[in-house]
Amino acid sequence: MDALKPFLLLACVAFVTGFAGYVAVLRVQDLASPVATWQGPIEATAPAPMTADSWNIGKRI
Repeated sequence: MDALKPFLLLACVAFVTGFAGYVAVLRVQDLASPVATWQGPIEATAPAPMTADSWNIGKRI
């Protein structure tokens, strides 16, 4: 078991280094992506009322 301790330590260091690099890349991407906070809310208009004529609209070819 003593022969495997250096490999276990190397595997742990490699995992921590890789995970820290992954988190660092995600943070850089989050900082680089623009966030559109200046946009206002989207206002929806009410749909037009349905009448008998609106159901029978002819097709234009």
